Amino acid sequence: KALEIQISSLIAGSIHICDIVGYQSFSSPAGICRLIQDIYVIKIIRTKRFAVKPMDPEEACVQMELLGHSFFVFRNAITDEVNVVYKRKANTYGLIEPEF
Repeated sequence: KALEIQISSLIAGSIHICDIVGYQSFSSPAGICRLIQDIYVIKIIRTKRFAVKPMDPEEACVQMELLGHSFFVFRNAITDEVNVVYKRKANTYGLIEPEF
């Protein structure tokens, strides 16, 4: 539990990584990610595959609501790219459009 508090403080920027490991400084986000992965074993327990139906972002929001999910992956019918819609506060939505 104490280590979790230290990592939370590290992410918030109130302590330095040296305070946790005592000797080595990680100056990059990748170094911090490696440290966290070493401390917390990240284990993917399920992979889900599904057809990505073309639709507009508004329809994707409706589908997300019908499924009761907080996000929804879809193929944008306008751009033909894979996008994600997600719920935000105050009954609003966000759209993620990856750049490749």
